[in-house]
Amino acid sequence: PILKASISLVKMPLADYIKLSLIEIAKEKRDMTNSLASNNKHSLGRISSYSIGKLPIGRITGKDIEDYMFELVAKPYAKATINKDYFLIKRCLERAKKKNLINANPADAITPIKENEVIKHTKDVVALEIEDMNKLLKEAERLNTKEHQINGPVGTRVYGTNADVVCFLIYTGLRIGECLALRYADVEKRASGETVIHISATLKEL
Repeated sequence: PILKASISLVKMPLADYIKLSLIEIAKEKRDMTNSLASNNKHSLGRISSYSIGKLPIGRITGKDIEDYMFELVAKPYAKATINKDYFLIKRCLERAKKKNLINANPADAITPIKENEVIKHTKDVVALEIEDMNKLLKEAERLNTKEHQINGPVGTRVYGTNADVVCFLIYTGLRIGECLALRYADVEKRASGETVIHISATLKEL
């Protein structure tokens, strides 16, 4: 029975084996919420939709993994996204190797994608006109009424403190991460009447 089970696992498609591995790892970690599966949901979805996800784990080669990664490069996906998929595949195939389902981990022969191998994402950013900025600032002051009660009790601002954040970004030009990372100590009121904001962190660094 054990031999038959092993043969069955070797023939299991990679996507299914990854699902099984994530469940096993969650049990080993006693992760009742199965957060590991949740964190890898998007990676698993991508792998499942490509040909590599349908290949039996016993037949997967390093070239299959490399081809998959460069298919994502061509889409184009970001380096971090591609490498997350790579490390998930590598981790699960390493489990298969330790269980003697495969002789070697084909992912060992492949290196993560480098920055110079991915296609750079570009986008055009259109600045707001003064008229548009004034519309936003006016809308930020809108209050809930009995006729139009959207968010919160009557008399309170519809957008709450979120509106303050948007207005602050308009006036200062800060990035959202810089704004949300601000502390009282970062704001300096000078004798000249000027208010100076010192940017010491972004939200990603907190």
